[in-house]
Amino acid sequence: MLECDPRHVPKGWPQRTHHGTASVSFIHPGNTMAITAPPIGIDAPRSVTAGMVYAVSAISVFALQDAMTKFLVSAYPISQFLLVRFAVFAVFALGWAAMQGGLQRALKTQHLWLQLARAALLIGEIYLFCMALQFLSLGDLHAIYATTPLVVTILAGLLLGEAIGWRRRVAVALGFLGALIIIRPGLGVMHWAALLVLASGFGFALYIVATRKVGRDDSVATSTLYVAAGGAALVAPFGITQWQPMDLHGALLMGGISLTGVVGHMLYITALTQAPAVVIQPFTYLLLVWAVIYGFVFFGTLPDTLTVLGALIVVISGLYVSWREWVRSREPKILS
Repeated sequence: MLECDPRHVPKGWPQRTHHGTASVSFIHPGNTMAITAPPIGIDAPRSVTAGMVYAVSAISVFALQDAMTKFLVSAYPISQFLLVRFAVFAVFALGWAAMQGGLQRALKTQHLWLQLARAALLIGEIYLFCMALQFLSLGDLHAIYATTPLVVTILAGLLLGEAIGWRRRVAVALGFLGALIIIRPGLGVMHWAALLVLASGFGFALYIVATRKVGRDDSVATSTLYVAAGGAALVAPFGITQWQPMDLHGALLMGGISLTGVVGHMLYITALTQAPAVVIQPFTYLLLVWAVIYGFVFFGTLPDTLTVLGALIVVISGLYVSWREWVRSREPKILS
């Protein structure tokens, strides 16, 4: 998940006004960190090209992380994986909070229960995502999961009161048509685990909307700290009681997942310091491309023709919705 708090966005970058917190969602449920564009001075040197390179690099790392996760969750309990990931996330969040004004300041929140609910939502959606990884190929899974931004658009209208014009409503409808082409319900083509992906995507969409809500009052450091520490606390009893000894292969995979998580997030944060979020957002759909590549290289799987067609419809719809969001951020009085 990407959060671009308007308080941390340089002048000239697109922002939401009365419609809510400026944000851009990164479709990568296996990640448990919130990537945030750090404060940048107005005159800080930036390179859009460099930002795009960093973004593409980060997304390739995230896709590799998903491939390693697929190996890991086939041999070890998901709760064990979650415990390690959230523990690493908590360390990251504590360091981030220290750099953003101190731990005491980061602990101040106006939405305690909603912050804790965000942690629970993130745990639940990652758990479902990992369950689906045991049955679906990387390409098929990410093709379905690419509908998440469309779900966010709907929920933002229902729960946050954000205006959704007819153009984006049509784009959302077409996007879900693409999802139906991918899943093909009733034809016995797609595995039942596709439902887990849809449920995971819905959970992540709720998480994003909740993040927008708390972001109106709480700092980014606060939101990051609560979801990291709260998530670690919630998953610890399950991870500890279900812990299984890891062999060298499993330990290397777990270490690699943790390392790629940190590297990927640092690359993406750097991308956001070099280029506006609206420029970086379309590159997040490359995660689907990398997922197909890694799925073929490591597991010998490729999506079929109809899955590719459905994924293209979903991606195009998502890109159009993102573009209309950008238009609205620049012309807040015009309904898309």
